[in-house]
Amino acid sequence: METATDNELLNKIRAVAQGPNRELLQKFLDVLYERIGEEYDTEPLSPEEVEMIAESEGEFKGGEYLTLEEYRSGKRL
Repeated sequence: METATDNELLNKIRAVAQGPNRELLQKFLDVLYERIGEEYDTEPLSPEEVEMIAESEGEFKGGEYLTLEEYRSGKRL
């Protein structure tokens, strides 16, 4: 049974999937999906991992990122 939180999450995923960050969302979901079947997936993310994700999100929102094309062409931050 879906909850309001489930619906909210799915709505957010749909919104991002329809925008310019679709490819980034797909790659992130692929990484998370691959972890489902792996042994270490039974452990939750560590506080350090959660912090790193939060920092990365802030950097992304602040425009500190490269497009895949920029990275492939050799550009680095």
